[in-house]
Amino acid sequence: MSNSVLEISNLSVGFAKKELFNVPKACIKNGDFIALLGVNGSGKSTLIRTILGLHKPLSGEIKLNAKRISDYSILERAQYLAAQFTGKQGIPGGFEVKTLISTGRHPYDLGFGKLSLHDEQIITGSAESLGILELLDRKVENLSDGEFQKVMLARALAQDTPFIILDEPFSFLDYPAKKALMAQLKSLAQSGKGILFSTHDLEMVVPETNRFWIFDKSYDKQHVMREMDHVEIYKTGILKKAFNFDPGL
Repeated sequence: MSNSVLEISNLSVGFAKKELFNVPKACIKNGDFIALLGVNGSGKSTLIRTILGLHKPLSGEIKLNAKRISDYSILERAQYLAAQFTGKQGIPGGFEVKTLISTGRHPYDLGFGKLSLHDEQIITGSAESLGILELLDRKVENLSDGEFQKVMLARALAQDTPFIILDEPFSFLDYPAKKALMAQLKSLAQSGKGILFSTHDLEMVVPETNRFWIFDKSYDKQHVMREMDHVEIYKTGILKKAFNFDPGL
């Protein structure tokens, strides 16, 4: 996997020229496993949408390999950034699982509208790596929440990008399914993927992730997204202040 880096600097994000939050500095590299933390309404989903180019920032920069993200076409961005959102909204229930996973190959479609042998191998390999080969012929509407999350992760894998960004991937899952998904995401990071995911499951994710992006209102009385490691969250006590959570590190 080629080395890639996504860098954020002096980013201001909001609506109708009113700032919701700002990000002084943050980055994602290959192999990173980053948890995006914040209370409801803090801006986690909006930040994800901004990184993906779905929401225009008020000011600041997001660069992918030293090039502004806005200078990439939609298809070019999709060859670097795979996204997974929670829920089945907008996904036809009559879709077969294989068809849904195959949409991850669209950024590489040369216009012929047909999957190549290479595409087929990637789709099958993505499903096999997550243990869902038996689901390929099933309809999406017949999947459990845990199965659907695995299918969407397989779609992201089929997209074959250096970065995977997930918005609340543990929502609606029972604890065993959450633990299994956490292990799969961590394994992907260890294989070289850069993983960023938003979550409220602090007790489960804090011991497992190596970096944190945390929304915090205590910094100069502004709403700031701060990048921290385990040592910093322990020294600052930010999780206790923001979430009444003691990491016990």
